[in-house]
Amino acid sequence: MKIIQVILKFIIIFIIPSIHAQECKLEFKTEKIHVNGVTYDQKVGDPITPIADAIKADNLEEVKKILDEGYGVNQPCLGWVPLDYAISNNNIKIADFLLKRDASMSLIHINIGFMKSEIAEFLINQGMSPNLRYEDGITGMMLAAERNNPDLIKLLLKLGVNPNVQNSKTGMTSLMYAASYLNVEVVRVLLEQGVDPNIKDFKGKRALNWIAVDANRKLHASDGEYYAALFLAPFETKQKIIKERNSIKTRNKEKEKEIKKLFNSHR
Repeated sequence: MKIIQVILKFIIIFIIPSIHAQECKLEFKTEKIHVNGVTYDQKVGDPITPIADAIKADNLEEVKKILDEGYGVNQPCLGWVPLDYAISNNNIKIADFLLKRDASMSLIHINIGFMKSEIAEFLINQGMSPNLRYEDGITGMMLAAERNNPDLIKLLLKLGVNPNVQNSKTGMTSLMYAASYLNVEVVRVLLEQGVDPNIKDFKGKRALNWIAVDANRKLHASDGEYYAALFLAPFETKQKIIKERNSIKTRNKEKEKEIKKLFNSHR
C-alpha cells in the first residue's frame, strides 16, 4: 500500500505538472491596429495554457478542476502564472480563488500600471505593495501616467503613494510621463494633488520640458507606415489618410496647449 501511495504521489507531483507544462505555448493571433487612419494586421503572441483559457472564459469550475488535477497554482507559462491571467482579465473572483489556493503575488509578471483600478485595489488590499519598482526603474504610478489611466492614479494617490518619486534610472516622475504622452486628465489629477512640477530628471529637464516629447516621437516613428500607405493607397484613401494624420497633429497641439495652461495655473 505504501509503495502505491509513493507512486501516486510521484505522479501527482512530477508527472502531471510536466504534462501540463508541455501544453504551455505561445499562441499568435492577428489583431487590427490603426495607425494614422490606416488599418494593419499585426500578429500578437499570448502565452496559452488550458488554465489560461478557463480564466479568460471566467470558468471557475474548470480552473478548480485543472488545479485539482495537478496543475501548479504558481506554475509559469512563458513567464505568466495563472494569477497574471486573472489580472489581465480584471477577474477579481478568480484572482481571489487563486490566492486562497496559495498563489504567490511575488510571482506576478504584470506591472501595476497595466492593471485596471478594480483588480489593483483588490490585490493591494490582499497585501501587494502599491510602491513596487520594476527592473527599468519605473513604478506603477509612472506607467499608469504613461498609459493614461487616471482612475488608477487616483487610487494610488488615495493609498498614499508618493507622486514625486523618480525613476531610479532616468529621474523622470509620473508628471513627466503624463506630460510627455499628452495625457491631459492625468496631468490635471497630479497637479491638483500638489505634485512638484519643478523636480528635475537626471538630465536636468523639468516636467514642463517633457510636454509632448513621447507623443511626437510616436507620431514620427510611424512616418514609414504613413508614407508607405500614402504611396500604395488609391486617391480617395490618400485623402482620408492625410486628413487623419492632420487630425492627430491638431489634437496633439490642443492637448499641448491645455497641459501648458494647467502648468501655468498651478505655479
